[in-house]
Amino acid sequence: MKIAIPAENHPGIDIACKIGIPVLAAAAGRVSFAGFDSTYGLSIIIDHAMGVSTLYGHNSEMLVQAGDEVMAGAKIALSGNTGKS
Repeated sequence: MKIAIPAENHPGIDIACKIGIPVLAAAAGRVSFAGFDSTYGLSIIIDHAMGVSTLYGHNSEMLVQAGDEVMAGAKIALSGNTGKS
């Protein structure tokens, strides 16, 4: 697995993998956003406890929608190359 740290595209890391690989939730929480973003492409934000949230960007397909509750390890999307990846 490769980890690319973008110089100017966006904060965070992009993890290289084949398109269509399942994306799993790192922790349980509620999906606060599931849609298109000009930087992160098809993206999902999960709000966890204590004000912590996780953003999953550049997906090819989203499997959840805003308001969904997800458990840790739940399949939430399929990896992709949307947005500035």
